[in-house]
Amino acid sequence: MSENQINELEDRLLQAMKSSDLTELDTLLHDDLLFILPGGQPITKNMDLQTYRSKDFELSEISSADRVINRIGENAVVTQKVTMAGKYIDHSIDGDYRFIRVWKNVSDQWKVIAGSSCHLG
Repeated sequence: MSENQINELEDRLLQAMKSSDLTELDTLLHDDLLFILPGGQPITKNMDLQTYRSKDFELSEISSADRVINRIGENAVVTQKVTMAGKYIDHSIDGDYRFIRVWKNVSDQWKVIAGSSCHLG
């Protein structure tokens, strides 16, 4: 997979997050995903999808900058600064975050298998 294709996947994921597109999120996230939220809580794919389904997580804006892609064999590690505006339950999540995601080629489909984010302030 080329760097351009990985960039396209990241852009698709960010758009799916903004539009709460459960079908696209289900496609891009591996069933055994583990992700660490900014507060340190680990979540699974099912937990993540449930936050979108229940409207507990809603974005009005999302953009990225400073994206770095590191290919390691059949995996790609991506880090980027993400600016978001929205809410998680009743809390504002407006601000800048640093994300890291690990993409893996699984049965000829690239999926996010792991990731983490931290609030930059």
